[in-house]
Parts: sequence; C-alpha cells; structure tokens
Amino acid sequence: MRGMHIRPATDDDLDALVALGHRFFAFSRFADFVKFDASAARASLSRLKESGLVLVAEAADGQIAGGIAGLLAPVWFNPSACMAAELGWWVDEAYRGSSAGVKLAKAFEQWAREHGAVAVSMSDLVISGATPAGQLFEKLGYRVVERCQVKAV
Repeated sequence: MRGMHIRPATDDDLDALVALGHRFFAFSRFADFVKFDASAARASLSRLKESGLVLVAEAADGQIAGGIAGLLAPVWFNPSACMAAELGWWVDEAYRGSSAGVKLAKAFEQWAREHGAVAVSMSDLVISGATPAGQLFEKLGYRVVERCQVKAV
C-alpha cells in the first residue's frame, strides 16, 4: 500500500467520499438516531470543500482509501481563539493498517496550524465499549478532554 497521497478533495471525489461516509455510518451507531441521506452528504461535502477542508487519501492504484472533513470554529468561552473540528474521518477497511489514517490526521493538523487554530478536535467511535482509534490518537499526542453522549429525542 505504498504511495498514499493526501490531497484536497475535488468534485470528482464526492461520490467516493459519500460511499465512505455511508460505510462509516453503517459501522457507527448513528443509524439509531438518523437515516443516511447520500444527496445531503454530498451537498455537505461540497460546501465543506469551500468553507472548511475536505481531504482524500488516494492510494497508488488511484482508489480513494479514506478522507477527512472539518472546519474551523471559535471556542465558545474565548471567541478570539478557534479550533479545527473534525466532522468525519474514515479509512476504508481495505486500507486499514496503511498510512492513510495518520497522513489524513497530520494533514488536517497542518491545515489547522496554517489557519491559526489553537487546537484540533478529533472524534472516535465507541464500539462495544472500545475506542479503536483511541490508541492512535494517543500516539499522535491527543488527550481525551470531553466525550459526546447521544440520546434520541
């Protein structure tokens, strides 16, 4: 799996990113609360390309191995500071163990630095009580600051 290339997403990548997003959705517990809407996901990614950041990990074979999307947001308790918030980060199962996930995270961090963010916020799924990406985040220097709890209303 050599030659993993990280680059900004183009309109030509949106279908592949929506497919990745759907696989993420199926893996997560978000289906307990909301349906996946592929056309809305595509529109959101298209807007994020302009107002935030959408990157893809492209494998040497030209396949989209993964992606990351995020934006900058002011910190509510100090609006003069902003954080880069990851909204979606996923590597296709066929490319797990490659450099795609780490390279995407590091490229997101670089973008955050270049845009004046004071920190980067990344999320990870809790699957059967485990956080598969937790160890990776720890190796990359992240600390757990807050956890998200979700309840249908």
